[in-house]
Amino acid sequence: MTEEDRNSMLDAIAEQRYADFEVNQPALSPRGATIGFDENTDPIGREFGEFYSTPRGYHPNSITQFTITSSMAFMNFLLLTYIKSISPRLIRTSVQ
Repeated sequence: MTEEDRNSMLDAIAEQRYADFEVNQPALSPRGATIGFDENTDPIGREFGEFYSTPRGYHPNSITQFTITSSMAFMNFLLLTYIKSISPRLIRTSVQ
Protein backbone atom coordinates (compact mmCIF):
# COMPACT_ATOMS: atom_id res chain seq x y z
CA MET A 1 0.00 0.00 0.00
CA THR A 2 1.39 3.36 -0.92
CA GLU A 3 1.45 6.29 1.48
CA GLU A 4 -1.26 7.95 -0.62
CA ASP A 5 -3.45 4.80 -0.42
CA ARG A 6 -2.91 4.63 3.33
CA ASN A 7 -3.84 8.30 3.80
CA SER A 8 -6.95 7.89 1.63
CA MET A 9 -8.03 4.92 3.71
CA LEU A 10 -7.44 6.83 6.96
CA ASP A 11 -9.46 9.76 5.61
CA ALA A 12 -12.36 7.44 4.74
CA ILE A 13 -12.22 5.85 8.20
CA ALA A 14 -12.20 9.28 9.87
CA GLU A 15 -15.28 10.28 7.86
CA GLN A 16 -16.98 7.03 8.91
CA ARG A 17 -16.16 7.69 12.56
CA TYR A 18 -17.90 11.06 12.32
CA ALA A 19 -20.90 9.50 10.56
CA ASP A 20 -21.07 6.89 13.36
CA PHE A 21 -20.98 9.70 15.92
CA GLU A 22 -23.81 11.56 14.20
CA VAL A 23 -26.16 8.57 14.30
CA ASN A 24 -24.85 7.23 17.63
CA GLN A 25 -24.42 3.79 16.07
CA PRO A 26 -21.29 2.28 14.50
CA ALA A 27 -21.49 0.91 10.98
CA LEU A 28 -20.55 -2.77 10.96
CA SER A 29 -18.47 -4.77 8.53
CA PRO A 30 -20.34 -7.30 6.40
CA ARG A 31 -21.12 -10.52 8.22
CA GLY A 32 -19.09 -13.36 6.81
CA ALA A 33 -21.90 -15.83 7.33
CA THR A 34 -25.48 -15.80 8.41
CA ILE A 35 -26.37 -16.57 11.99
CA GLY A 36 -27.43 -20.17 12.27
CA PHE A 37 -26.56 -23.42 10.58
CA ASP A 38 -28.14 -26.38 8.86
CA GLU A 39 -27.15 -29.84 7.63
CA ASN A 40 -25.19 -28.32 4.69
CA THR A 41 -22.96 -26.12 6.86
CA ASP A 42 -19.26 -27.08 6.88
CA PRO A 43 -17.99 -28.57 10.18
CA ILE A 44 -16.13 -25.44 11.35
CA GLY A 45 -19.10 -23.19 10.57
CA ARG A 46 -21.44 -25.66 12.24
CA GLU A 47 -19.34 -25.70 15.43
CA PHE A 48 -19.31 -21.90 15.44
CA GLY A 49 -23.08 -21.82 14.87
CA GLU A 50 -23.82 -24.44 17.49
CA PHE A 51 -22.14 -22.26 20.07
CA TYR A 52 -22.68 -18.63 19.07
CA SER A 53 -26.13 -18.95 17.48
CA THR A 54 -27.73 -20.63 20.46
CA PRO A 55 -28.63 -19.29 23.89
CA ARG A 56 -25.62 -21.18 25.32
CA GLY A 57 -23.07 -18.95 23.59
CA TYR A 58 -25.02 -15.97 22.34
CA HIS A 59 -24.59 -12.59 23.96
CA PRO A 60 -25.98 -9.35 22.50
CA ASN A 61 -22.60 -7.62 22.93
CA SER A 62 -20.80 -10.35 20.99
CA ILE A 63 -21.88 -9.67 17.45
CA THR A 64 -18.98 -11.43 15.64
CA GLN A 65 -18.46 -8.38 13.43
CA PHE A 66 -16.05 -5.49 13.40
CA THR A 67 -16.98 -1.85 13.09
CA ILE A 68 -15.94 -0.24 9.81
CA THR A 69 -13.53 1.93 11.80
CA SER A 70 -11.84 -0.98 13.64
CA SER A 71 -9.12 -1.16 11.03
CA MET A 72 -7.75 2.25 12.05
CA ALA A 73 -6.02 0.63 15.02
CA PHE A 74 -4.13 -1.67 12.66
CA MET A 75 -3.24 1.21 10.33
CA ASN A 76 -1.57 3.17 13.14
CA PHE A 77 0.51 0.33 14.57
CA LEU A 78 3.08 -1.23 12.29
CA LEU A 79 3.13 -4.85 13.33
CA LEU A 80 6.81 -5.42 12.60
CA THR A 81 8.10 -2.37 14.50
CA TYR A 82 9.00 -4.40 17.58
CA ILE A 83 9.85 -7.71 15.93
CA LYS A 84 13.29 -7.71 17.58
CA SER A 85 11.53 -7.98 20.94
CA ILE A 86 10.25 -11.43 20.08
CA SER A 87 12.62 -12.77 17.45
CA PRO A 88 14.95 -14.52 17.46
CA ARG A 89 13.74 -16.29 20.53
CA LEU A 90 16.18 -17.81 22.93
CA ILE A 91 15.79 -21.51 23.38
CA ARG A 92 16.22 -22.34 27.01
CA THR A 93 16.87 -25.78 28.27
CA SER A 94 15.87 -26.79 31.71
CA VAL A 95 18.75 -27.54 34.01
CA GLN A 96 18.05 -29.90 36.84
